[in-house]
Order: sequence, then C-alpha cells, then structure tokens
Amino acid sequence: MSMKIPTQMEKCKGAMLATAIGDALGWPNEPRSKNRAKKSKVMDDFVGWIRSSNNPWWHDEKILPGEYSDDTQLTLAVARSIIAGDWETFFAEKELPFWLNYERGGGGALLKAAKSCKKGILLWQSRYIRDYYNAGGNGAVMRILPHVIASAKAPNTAKLVY
Repeated sequence: MSMKIPTQMEKCKGAMLATAIGDALGWPNEPRSKNRAKKSKVMDDFVGWIRSSNNPWWHDEKILPGEYSDDTQLTLAVARSIIAGDWETFFAEKELPFWLNYERGGGGALLKAAKSCKKGILLWQSRYIRDYYNAGGNGAVMRILPHVIASAKAPNTAKLVY
C-alpha cells in the first residue's frame, strides 16, 4: 500500500486541528481547570465535566466532550488576526476585547490584558508595565502555530490557518 504524502495545506490544517484536539483532551486535567471530578490518570478520550466558573458570577459550567479552552479560542483569534492583516492591531482592538464575550478558562493575566484592550489601553505600554510583566501566564506558547503557518511559503495564508 502506497502512502500519500500530505500537502503543505493538509499539514497546516492537521496542525490546527491537532491543537484543538490536544486542548480538548488536556483541559480537564490542567491544575487550574477547576474540574470538580478530576482524575489522577491520563484520559485518552474526550470527556464531559463540570467546571467551577466565576465568570461573570460563581456557577457550575458544563463542559461537553470535545469542547476546548481559551488556548484554542485564542489560537483561532490569532489566526483570524493574521488573515485580517496588521495582526497586532486587529488582535488588540478586535479579537482580544471580543474574546471576553465567549472566553472559557482564561487566566488572570490574559483576562486583565483583554479588559485593558477593551478600554483601548495596552498594558505593555502603560504605567503598570511592571505588573504586566509580573502577571505570569504561559498560553502564548500554544498560540504561536498560526505565526509559524503564516511564515511558511504559501500562496494563500488564509487557507492554511483557517
């Protein structure tokens, strides 16, 4: 049986899909997932779970099997920003402020940055720059994929990242 070598487009689509799948599998096990029934064993299937949420008030949020977190939400937001052009401006002025309407699992630093962008203030350019840099957060690692794809030699970046 001969194996077909995937095209660059197929590889890029696969990478974006794998990001969402990995997020959906891993989110219930993250230390800060607030999963009330977290298991100590690694799950190799999509699971539904109940998350204790405080946005906008304390409540139990039902997460269905296969649903993903802010990591995938913002990876897609970065991809849309790259497609729109002038990605930094589009992300800070459109995507990040709007993300507050549908965010799931965002950390404190990210929520603070999004709220600040919604007010038209970029924390990294404000008088609170030390607070911004000391806020922590590691989600940027997950959101680099759209930049890698956009940097690939491809005639149509939009088709590769979305």
